[in-house]
Amino acid sequence: SWGFSLDLYLMLVGQTLHPFHAMLGAAVLRELLAYSYMYLILAPFLWKQFYAWWYVGLKVSLGVVGCTIGAWLAWRLAPPIESATRYAAP
Repeated sequence: SWGFSLDLYLMLVGQTLHPFHAMLGAAVLRELLAYSYMYLILAPFLWKQFYAWWYVGLKVSLGVVGCTIGAWLAWRLAPPIESATRYAAP
């Protein structure tokens, strides 16, 4: 489901994650899908564990904050890494 939703998202934003808003959107979309799927579908059916709604909301919110920080770091570090690999020896 993550791959399909990312492909659909990339079709909507223009096939690139270079702009910050596109990268941030992909990170938040991934986090919402992954944590929601984990706590609302996998845990109850595979492990018979049910979580309170506030706990699921807290975990999803913390994950979104973490992915936002990760997206910002990736956006800031990508240009120097790309330029360094452009001049690397084959």
